[in-house]
Amino acid sequence: MDNVISNCPKVEQFIVPPQITSFYSRPFYNCVGMKEVHFQPTTPPILMNNDLYSWLPSGCLVYVPRGSLEAYQTYNRQGNRYPNPAVYYYVEE
Repeated sequence: MDNVISNCPKVEQFIVPPQITSFYSRPFYNCVGMKEVHFQPTTPPILMNNDLYSWLPSGCLVYVPRGSLEAYQTYNRQGNRYPNPAVYYYVEE
């Protein structure tokens, strides 16, 4: 997927379906109103360019599947792993 939901400043919530395995570039670019992103894939989608979360506004809630929290907290592009403190993570019930 490329520019998943770019330039949608009024969108507040987005669900990433389980079949998504990668993003090419800038997911959530200029989605300044985003409050929640619900990731359904159990493994974080691979990102070819940029950080998976770099375009999410500070304080955005990121919901992930049970058992996947650590993977999402530490994932960055092309398998590099380091945390992103700009977002908050929750496990889907």
